[in-house]
Amino acid sequence: MKAGFSPKLALLGIKKNARLYVPYLLSCAFMAAVLYVIAFLASTPALYVINGKINGAGTTTIQLVMSLGSGIISVFAALFALNFFGSAVGITLGLNWINALVIGVAGFPGLVLLLLLKYLF
Repeated sequence: MKAGFSPKLALLGIKKNARLYVPYLLSCAFMAAVLYVIAFLASTPALYVINGKINGAGTTTIQLVMSLGSGIISVFAALFALNFFGSAVGITLGLNWINALVIGVAGFPGLVLLLLLKYLF
């Protein structure tokens, strides 16, 4: 048997454990859809026209909230993906507020820092 990734074996495992994988994959797909919608709304210029004026009252607040929302959803999507795909190679992080805060503030270096802290201590 050759070493490496086997798609047939992976699909067989997903079929056998469908009660575990299907809700997880559906939640990942839903999270990606919500991220797409919020990112689209944050960048569309039509949302920021109020009473015929561009950048009317409150439009900067809407843009800020939408941008923050897409950032938060991106962090949780990254943690979901890390937990799903990282379990195959033994790299996992808990999905909690501390990890989300560190990754949200520091980005990829924060993720590397959390992984180093987990495996060193």
